[in-house]
Amino acid sequence: MSSNPPVHVLPHRLGTWFVQREGDHEPLSEHGSETAAELAATRDAGAAEVIVHDRYARVHVARRAEV
Repeated sequence: MSSNPPVHVLPHRLGTWFVQREGDHEPLSEHGSETAAELAATRDAGAAEVIVHDRYARVHVARRAEV
């Protein structure tokens, strides 16, 4: 497990998606779709785990793209 706080992909009630580091009050970014937010989160999270929360209260850990 990483010592970096995890990054969360969170739905917003207005239809957008936020990328937010755990413990921060402000999001790192906002996106028009869950897919775009997840891609940005996995790209920018560094070694931190990315946790995706969908609109149905389900949670999963994002897989990183193989390079």
